[in-house]
Amino acid sequence: MIKRISVYIILILLLGVGGYFAFNSIYQKQTSLDNETINLLIKTLKNPSLVKSINIADDSPPAHAWVPENYERQIEIASKLVTYLEHATMYTSEIPKSQEGLIFAANIGPSQLCVLDTNKSSIIVSPAYYVTVQNNSINVKYIDDVVDVSSNNKHVYIKANKLYNWLKNNEWKIDYINM
Repeated sequence: MIKRISVYIILILLLGVGGYFAFNSIYQKQTSLDNETINLLIKTLKNPSLVKSINIADDSPPAHAWVPENYERQIEIASKLVTYLEHATMYTSEIPKSQEGLIFAANIGPSQLCVLDTNKSSIIVSPAYYVTVQNNSINVKYIDDVVDVSSNNKHVYIKANKLYNWLKNNEWKIDYINM
């Protein structure tokens, strides 16, 4: 909190009061734009008639597909996901990028949740991670408690401890069956 106040004071000194308010309103617009993907996901999950499927590609090398056991289970999963998302906060720190040019013949990442709506738009949710190679060793590194929510190649990162653990630790398996 003190750090944030100090930044505001410095901005006011550098930009003047008008400049500060202009900067602050731009920053807030960017933050609210980032939330559009999350809000769309929550809106879709809250309305079962908008959800076509909520599937998982697991963290195994072939990335096996998992589906809810039945429609009632899908509604329960959607409700659980809404609770996780409503308690999340935006993560604004930088996420390291994976090394460029890495190609793998199998999945090396975490489980990914795919929410497909009735308009065939999809939102992919997974623990945030990046990949490095050192001494011919592949390293998958996770950002603790941070979840990547992506749609149309746009990524939003949120701090969501329960959702992160549900995906990363395969806690979702009690809610799904393997296809």
